[in-house]
Amino acid sequence: MNIAKALKEWRNSRGLTIEMKREGYWYNIQEKLLEAEGSTTNLELVETLCDMAVMALNCIDNYNLEYLIYPVKDNSGYNFYEDVTFILETDFEKAEIMTFISHLNHYTNAMGYDFIECLKETIKEISSRKVEYDLNTKKWVINITGNEYKADYTKCIKK
Repeated sequence: MNIAKALKEWRNSRGLTIEMKREGYWYNIQEKLLEAEGSTTNLELVETLCDMAVMALNCIDNYNLEYLIYPVKDNSGYNFYEDVTFILETDFEKAEIMTFISHLNHYTNAMGYDFIECLKETIKEISSRKVEYDLNTKKWVINITGNEYKADYTKCIKK
């Protein structure tokens, strides 16, 4: 699966633009930062980190994910909030998104999960959902049918 292509198809199938994703980025990413902070298991944290990666990647176009990720030396004391703030302050510069994605990659890999495979699981899950935009709440509402794919991050554990 080409992640950039899959996310572009996902946006297009829902009538979303990069500009729309950028407009909702701050609100949505704050919600995910709180989820990350409240995660009680590695699986919960991996899911949240992948959601944050998808949110950031949906704010740019024309990229090859493998070229966005670079090695990170140490994540001790790492603060995700700083990265998401810099992304906003630099108006979604690829360099800041690259830093954020690289940190997410490092953190996920340090927990024993393959970040790229986890992202693929996340994309399969979000692509399987049926959603509608609620004009009253100004939020996307997921219509649960029971046929949605549930990401299985245990398949992404490094061997």
